[in-house]
Parts: sequence; structure tokens; C-alpha cells
Amino acid sequence: MPTSYVKLKPVEWTQEIRSSFKIEGSGRHLRAMCTADELILSNGSNLRDFSVHVSLLRGKPTAANGSPLERGIGQLFYLSSKADDVSSNDIFVHGWYFLTPENYSSIWDQVSDTGYADCLIDLHIGPIDYSGEDAVWHVGQPLFIDDATIHFTRKHAPEEPQPRRQRLFGKS
Repeated sequence: MPTSYVKLKPVEWTQEIRSSFKIEGSGRHLRAMCTADELILSNGSNLRDFSVHVSLLRGKPTAANGSPLERGIGQLFYLSSKADDVSSNDIFVHGWYFLTPENYSSIWDQVSDTGYADCLIDLHIGPIDYSGEDAVWHVGQPLFIDDATIHFTRKHAPEEPQPRRQRLFGKS
């Protein structure tokens, strides 16, 4: 099955702490609303024209119904009320992928800290069709996320000006 990569740039992070009578629904939840690099869609539009909503989850990868995934660590979906509709008002692109509890906590801490200058999410996705060299997502089927990498670029802390040394007798 052919695969490709898509790069997402979070423009907004949401951190939630939920309480629920169901144990699996309680706890920390992390979501990102992202812009995407170019990825041609089978309906003629481009992923870069839509927001992509991604949830990061802890645990073993499962489908929405709780069954094990056919492959990978998550999925991406393109939803529209009309299959050939390409207006951004009626489109919802979303997905999720699973992380180990340790990696989930690390990302939670990075987002909480906000001390980063930039963040990018690289997703290895499939199955993808190709039109020449261009990757094409057939929007009638979800994509599997085979692996993911989140890059945080740190800001350099400005150097604090050093106090001027006073010379003998208090003159500078």
C-alpha cells in the first residue's frame, strides 16, 4: 500500500481535564487545530485549504468503536454531507493517534509550558494514491496514521544584560 507524509502546523492547542463515570473517558485530553501542507484530495480540493483537527490519545491504538486498528497508530477522516462538495463550510477533517503514556505526558508538558517558538506534526499516512509524483488522498476512505513525530522548536532566552562593574571609588 503506497504511503506518504503530511506536515501539520498546530495553530491552536486545547487541553482538557474531564471527569466521567466511565474510567476511559476521564483524565487529560489534548487536541490541536492545524493547518496542513499540500495534499491533493480526490475531489479536486487540497488539504491545505481546510483546518485539520487532531486528538492525541493515550494507550493502545483503537478505532472509534474500540476495536483494534487494522494498522498504524491512528486515523484521519474527511467528512462532508455531500461527497463532491469542496466548500470549506461543510467539511470536517479530523483524526486521532495514540501515544505511550510517557510520550503523552511529555507533549502535554510541552504544550503547557508554551515556551516554544514553533511546532510541527509529521504524519506518515496511507493508503495514498499517486497521480504522477503527487500524493492523492481518496476522501471516500480514511487514512491510517502509521507513525507521527511532533517537533517543538524552542525560543532562545534573551541574554540578560550584565550589570556594569563599578570601578574603584564607585565611578563607572
